[in-house]
Amino acid sequence: MIQHRIKIRLFTVVLAATVAFSYPATFVSRASEEEEIQRIQQKQQQTEQQLEDTNARKAEAQQAVSNLQEDAQETQAQINVTTSRLNTLYASINDTNEQISETMDGIETLKSQLAEAENLKSEQYNRLKSRIAYNYEMTAGQNILTAYLESGTFADFLKRVDYMWAAAQYDQQIISDYETIEADIEKKALELSASEEELKAFKEQLSASQGELSSLLGIEISELNQTNGQIISTKNQIDNYDEQITSLQNQMKDLEAQQAAAQAALAKRIAEEQEAERKRAAAKAAEEARKKAEEEIRKRVEEEVRRQAEEEARKKAEEEAQAAFEQAVAEAEANGTEPPTAPEEVGEVTVDEASVAAKIEARVEAELAGQSFDDASYEVYEDTGGAYAADETEIVLLAATIQAEAGNQSYTGKLAVGSVIMNRVKSSKFPNTIYGVITQENQFEPWRKGIVTKFIEAGPNETCMEIARAVCNGSRNGNWLFFMTPKWAEYYGITGYTTIGGHAFFYKWGAN
Repeated sequence: MIQHRIKIRLFTVVLAATVAFSYPATFVSRASEEEEIQRIQQKQQQTEQQLEDTNARKAEAQQAVSNLQEDAQETQAQINVTTSRLNTLYASINDTNEQISETMDGIETLKSQLAEAENLKSEQYNRLKSRIAYNYEMTAGQNILTAYLESGTFADFLKRVDYMWAAAQYDQQIISDYETIEADIEKKALELSASEEELKAFKEQLSASQGELSSLLGIEISELNQTNGQIISTKNQIDNYDEQITSLQNQMKDLEAQQAAAQAALAKRIAEEQEAERKRAAAKAAEEARKKAEEEIRKRVEEEVRRQAEEEARKKAEEEAQAAFEQAVAEAEANGTEPPTAPEEVGEVTVDEASVAAKIEARVEAELAGQSFDDASYEVYEDTGGAYAADETEIVLLAATIQAEAGNQSYTGKLAVGSVIMNRVKSSKFPNTIYGVITQENQFEPWRKGIVTKFIEAGPNETCMEIARAVCNGSRNGNWLFFMTPKWAEYYGITGYTTIGGHAFFYKWGAN
């Protein structure tokens, strides 16, 4: 609920804080330096935004390159798979071609064997036909008679008949065997022809797959080339972003140098004002010291001079009375009259006031002339102590600023930052509210970068809340009005600062 009120109040308080800044004379006298710092600050914000945008675009481009490289790797993997499949297909096609060639060679061999078998069968068939024609040109009886007559014995006759019968059976068996061989060759030829057709069909399928894979490989290679082209283009874009970032960083360095110069000018003006204030206060103190010393000297000298003047006047009066007495005695003795018995008593005496006053002034001036009331080491430290009536919203704002500036510092370091803020609130040189001090232009960097807002939204930690309440109740661990890193303190020529953690704390610019 507090954070919600803070967000609403941030917009309403800023106008009042801005108006409040314009009242003190010290701010009016430093208007030109603050305007220059504000101008540089705005330019820095613009440059930082450009840097942030360019870095974001570079990061997007780098992510795009990463994504494209992943795509390229995936495409390359697909190309490798497709190439492997193509190589497998090429090997299968070569194997199939070899098988087809072998099958065709086998068919040709079988054809030769079939032709040879057919020739042998034809020759055997012709021999058998001739034998049959010879055997049957005569009647069966004549053949048998012839065989009988030609035989020397009956046994020889039987052998001749058996031979003739065996020869006929042999011829028939050979013809039958050749027919079996021919049938087997024809069967093998048919099987090889069928295999040849299957292999040719398989080759056509492989060739079709090869065409598809070759087409797919071409598409994948084209995609890879396109992706690689995009990678090169995007990397070139990243190089351009790097050049822009380098240019913007150089611009930031220039702006930082300008800001340092403007801050130095402002610091010089503040130091001059502090020195003038110190001199005025020192002169006033010297005048007061001189006046007090003069009063003391005048009082003492006046007593001494007046007492001395009265003593001299009385001595003179007594001398005059003695002279008058002696003259009266002489006259009485000369006249024979009764002489006076004693000089007349001297009553109150009067002094020459003009002479006394002149002597007093001379003595006072002489004594004052021998004294010095100028103190070169005289310093004026504004009283910035005391409590501040802060509401809970201001406590949260203060605690968030302390955490943003010194969240990684010790308790003492956090308290020192809180002390600086509250010392400024109590000083006549800065705004007189917590919000006015912590949001003053170019003073607390976490406000410019929006870091404090994050701590407000999340809620400051317990330690920073405790310190915020403590400094508002009057707790301080120094009268400092400024803090920065020791590096920048050395850059600005600030000496005599107090180092706590990573910060240098000091009361004024220059020597402390």
